[in-house]
Amino acid sequence: MARYFEDKQSELEVSTTARNVRYRTPSSAGTPRSNRGGVPAPGCMVALMVPVVLVLLAAGTLMITAHRQDSTNERHEKEALEQIARLVESYESEVRSEARNSYPNRARTRAIAQHNYGILVSYEVSDRSLTTTVKFFATYEDISFFGTSISRTHRCYSFRFQEGVEGNPHRIGLPLQHCEPI
Repeated sequence: MARYFEDKQSELEVSTTARNVRYRTPSSAGTPRSNRGGVPAPGCMVALMVPVVLVLLAAGTLMITAHRQDSTNERHEKEALEQIARLVESYESEVRSEARNSYPNRARTRAIAQHNYGILVSYEVSDRSLTTTVKFFATYEDISFFGTSISRTHRCYSFRFQEGVEGNPHRIGLPLQHCEPI
């Protein structure tokens, strides 16, 4: 009978944390059981949720910052295009005033273009018309996560100045061309 109690004593396990007696069966001999039912402690949930919340906050902040930078860059580029439009108007009025007597020669047209921050790309003159293509550019600030840089936008405009009925030149608009930097 002593041998019987020795065998039962080896199967008997006393849990000090739960203060109850459990018997080990041969099928569950290697796996300890918890009587909490698989629910983690509240401290563990907080420890798991804090990094997730921090990552979500960082991602949201980066998305908001990127959106603001994009809208700022679009506004800066729009302002640069408006500056180009003013330069185009100035170039056009100078060529018109020069063309009252006769169309300006290539050197004078190039000087007018340079005065208005443009580059004369093509120059074609006939007895009743002058056709020029001028590349204008403007600079603007481009903001990114790594800082601010200066960018340029380039646009080419083609103009045809023809003599009107009274002999005054008037402009005929040709399509806008997007041009690449030189």
